[in-house]
Amino acid sequence: MLGRIDPSRKNVTVVGAGISGLLTAYYLDARGYQVTLLEKSSEVGGLIQSHSLPTGLAESAAHSLLATPPVLELCEKLGVELFSVQENSKARFIFRDARMQKLPLKFLEILGAIRRALFARSTGQEITVQDWALKHLGQAPATYLMTPMLRGIYGASPAEISLTAAFPKLQIPAGKTLLGYFVGNFIKARISILRGRSSSRARPRMMTPRGGMHEIVAALETSLQSTLQDRFKKGTEVQDLGTLLNSGTTVILCTPAQVAAQLIMGLDAAGAALARELRQIPYSPMVSVTAHVPTAAFAEAPHGVGVLMPPSTDRKCLGILFNSSSFPQRVNTLDWQSFTLMLGGSQGEKWLAFSDEELSGVVRQELIEVLKMESQAEVKLKIFRWPRAIPLYSAELEKNWQRIEEGLPKGLVLCSNYTGQVSIRGILENLHSRLEPASRS
Repeated sequence: MLGRIDPSRKNVTVVGAGISGLLTAYYLDARGYQVTLLEKSSEVGGLIQSHSLPTGLAESAAHSLLATPPVLELCEKLGVELFSVQENSKARFIFRDARMQKLPLKFLEILGAIRRALFARSTGQEITVQDWALKHLGQAPATYLMTPMLRGIYGASPAEISLTAAFPKLQIPAGKTLLGYFVGNFIKARISILRGRSSSRARPRMMTPRGGMHEIVAALETSLQSTLQDRFKKGTEVQDLGTLLNSGTTVILCTPAQVAAQLIMGLDAAGAALARELRQIPYSPMVSVTAHVPTAAFAEAPHGVGVLMPPSTDRKCLGILFNSSSFPQRVNTLDWQSFTLMLGGSQGEKWLAFSDEELSGVVRQELIEVLKMESQAEVKLKIFRWPRAIPLYSAELEKNWQRIEEGLPKGLVLCSNYTGQVSIRGILENLHSRLEPASRS
């Protein structure tokens, strides 16, 4: 979140009913604010949509979320039941040497990583995740662990991602080693638990609603329609942001950066400068393809969460999620398997221009070569194209944040996946911790 909500101003207008806007409106309403929610389209949820197909479910974007305590609390209040990854399907794979591997590092590479974790001391100047990984783990872990993970989350390489923007908890003070720093933190946490200063928490699990991620969107929409009533306005576009701000309401723009820029640019000279900053925020494009394949097309259907691809493998996709292996009700019968292939990323804009037929050929080849699908198997596809899918959490974005904070007029706040948290879980936790109750004065 960029900007600050003044708890003494009870009226708040949230613009945009994507997942950020729905969550913002929900938490503000629960804390006593008089919330109005405006959405220019007739549908809510933004990128988060779940499609029911004859063969099963297809998610347009996120297919699960990490169930931390605030996530569990929210879903319980909304009446959304979450399901964990199935017990026999928790394995995660990296594709190396033309096969899927649970542990992609070789013996000497593991020894090298341990040595660096023990002895390599931080300079405090590790700017990117790549700098951090090379310093504290070495080249092989950076290539076969960090790079696939970052491509899967952000659609970008570790060299493009700022350590402090995306993973501030990984920042190690100058002079400390990776192992020494985190072992020290672990010991401090255990002492606090033993002394009763904090409670022990189970490791959060990856979970999803049975009917898909849109169940969370639908539950939020239902709850807000009940509490906001006629202050929940779909099909309503903001024409004049200045008039809205002058009305005495706090305005929270829960829209992509480009949309926020369009709304802000007409305010004044300062608004035009702020709009330029917002337009400079880069996004990674993504193409998400859900493929339903007959179970009989595999000698042995893959079990696990999915497989990620290092760029050195020269594969076309960034990764493949094993939907029907991971969660219940992803397919309508056991005769089918469901997979999601991710293409694109910061260096993959070309995939947006591929036709459905061209993408079908690419997906089929990836399934054959990675998952050993029979070459003549029937494949049913649902394709989603997102030209501006994931903000690039670079060092430059941190500078954008600072300049945007300095230029925001009073009463204007920005909250979206480019303002500090890219995941649904992250946005939710940030709102849960930061929003104050409305002042009673």
